[in-house]
Amino acid sequence: KDIAITVLNIADTVPILADTTLSIEENIANGATVGNLTISDIGDSEISSITLSGTGYENFNISNNGAITVSSGANIDYENKNSYTLSVIATNSAGDSDRVNLTID
Repeated sequence: KDIAITVLNIADTVPILADTTLSIEENIANGATVGNLTISDIGDSEISSITLSGTGYENFNISNNGAITVSSGANIDYENKNSYTLSVIATNSAGDSDRVNLTID
């Protein structure tokens, strides 16, 4: 008799991100687009979450596709803070993740 063996694909590839630097003008409107995080590969499954951390992270939102916008209520004022260096962690639905730096000047 023949025996059939099925090999299952296991999600084992992490998302691949790149350090990204973006520029904005002070007093940019809440909700305005800042730019996009560079995501060169999402891995074996969709990105399920992207989180920001670091001083001033609350001034920005990031979607699961890497689109960065100014948060509601943010006050982007050059005299108060002229650069944001943030950490970004992207995790795919398999639980694999990558961490990079995001700089917003």
